[in-house]
Amino acid sequence: MTASGEGIDAEADEMLIEDFSAWPEDRDGAGLAVGWPATGGLVRVDDELVYYESAGTTSVQFYSDVFPKLKGPPSPNNKSERQARNPCTGATETRPNIHSRTVLRLQNVKRGVLGSKAAAHGAGTRALVFDGMPVSSLKSNFAPQADAFTVGNAAGFPAEGYAWIGNDSRGGEVVSWTERSGASLNGCKFFRGRYGTSAGPHESGDIVRCLPFRYWDREARSFDGEGLAFIQGGYAAADAIWDSVELQVKGTEEYPLPGRVRPRVLVRFDGLPNWDAEPSNQEGGIYEFRNRTGVIPLKGGKSGGIAADQIEMRVFWEFMPGAFQPSSSDWKRTFSINLLRATYRTPLIMRRLDEIERR
Repeated sequence: MTASGEGIDAEADEMLIEDFSAWPEDRDGAGLAVGWPATGGLVRVDDELVYYESAGTTSVQFYSDVFPKLKGPPSPNNKSERQARNPCTGATETRPNIHSRTVLRLQNVKRGVLGSKAAAHGAGTRALVFDGMPVSSLKSNFAPQADAFTVGNAAGFPAEGYAWIGNDSRGGEVVSWTERSGASLNGCKFFRGRYGTSAGPHESGDIVRCLPFRYWDREARSFDGEGLAFIQGGYAAADAIWDSVELQVKGTEEYPLPGRVRPRVLVRFDGLPNWDAEPSNQEGGIYEFRNRTGVIPLKGGKSGGIAADQIEMRVFWEFMPGAFQPSSSDWKRTFSINLLRATYRTPLIMRRLDEIERR
């Protein structure tokens, strides 16, 4: 409701909430007991989702037609006998019964967030706070190449994890971080635009929702550092010529293969070059195969394959644009590796040749 006890319209940026004392106790900036998260949260009112940046308590007055018992005989000093105005109607009352009540005050409310539609709500409409979901907002702008972002309240955000930044359920960005320091989430430069979303920019005040903790999309091109997630295998064979690699993946009975997640395979030989080198698919460099399964040929020199003593392979899970959408569950699923195999041959090599002199 509003301070006058009426309902709110679709543009209201402040809400008053009654009967909040049953919620888990929190504290606002003044140390007052508040039933909902004091530093911001997500609330459902009918079919609308709203986000508030701060919450505190305030006192409102209302008129009641139930008169309390007087403590003594009426007298000129008794406040109930004085002339006063009804706070609702403005009319003069000879014996007004004005009550004061402490209510929760939600401030800087963002309306119709995460794909919902802002609407008017009558006084007495039920409001549900999502107190089990860590939600906050950006304290400053977040550029597309930035390595860290700061939220108003990081309570409930894990030491490393994922967040969805933005107010639209059809857009926004999923970003991953590798370290949390207070309200600052760091180490996200190489993990922007997760699950097929696009990296920033984002403005101060944009909503930040913590997402379920998982690692399966921790892949990044031209990067080899802390936070990556991959399957790696290797094999050594002296004087081998590597002809092909083979990858077989499978899903589940319900979802044979997610439509918007695919394997990304990197292959190198004899430990060179570094994994963060730009793939060239040429002998001496990194071979990269995206969205390829089955037998994948390796092309090299005169022998047809790659001459090396060792092969190493890494398999990543790459999420494509559109994987993170309300109508798609691909961002929640991956695939399993059923087979990862390399094929090689070792040609006959003559180590010594003795010739008998003809006489």
